[in-house]
Amino acid sequence: MDNSTTQEISETDKQRLTALAKRLPAYLSLAKRLVGDPAVPAKSKALLGMGGVYALSPIDLVPGLIPVAGQLDDAYVLLFGLRKCLTSMPEEMAQAHLEQAGLSMQMIDEDIALVISLAKRIARMVITTGAKIGRAGRTTFRFARDTIGRWRTSTTTSKSTTKP
Repeated sequence: MDNSTTQEISETDKQRLTALAKRLPAYLSLAKRLVGDPAVPAKSKALLGMGGVYALSPIDLVPGLIPVAGQLDDAYVLLFGLRKCLTSMPEEMAQAHLEQAGLSMQMIDEDIALVISLAKRIARMVITTGAKIGRAGRTTFRFARDTIGRWRTSTTTSKSTTKP
């Protein structure tokens, strides 16, 4: 079996994910600044607002109850909304907001790439695990069916031989 489908999250990815989690307050602060700045175009605010509504909504594509995966989709939507918002405004304005937040477009792009990479890896692990569970279930079913069949045959045979 291919190692990439069964490998766990690497130490490097764990460190990158930790760095992303530490940057979340800065991302949220940036989002708040962008929404509150009257100079930011309404179109840019709308893009950011859609991402914020999704992230705060209890209705998700991936429920937040699922560890890591449930938070990855929210992080992706937030980061994607920030990126779209920043790229839809004049570059100087976007750069000024990024500098105030202590962030860069490169950080956002790297965090988006990380979230996508982890989501794909988690999806592969879920699919692989599901396939293994399915094979185990079929094997268990066949064993039970064959065992019950032999038991029925043996009890039917013993009843017919004990009749007077």
